[in-house]
Amino acid sequence: MLGALFGGVGAWMGQRLLRHKTRKEPFRTQLGMVIVVHLIGVAAVFWLLLR
Repeated sequence: MLGALFGGVGAWMGQRLLRHKTRKEPFRTQLGMVIVVHLIGVAAVFWLLLR
């Protein structure tokens, strides 16, 4: 569950901290899109649970 909640943010933080693939533009854009989709999914689950 923690991976579903914080996996994208952890990947972004690890990329920044370790300077891994920070200049590879397609990778940066795809990671950003994955994080956005991930956050939408988590928000949808919480919305369904609180409804």
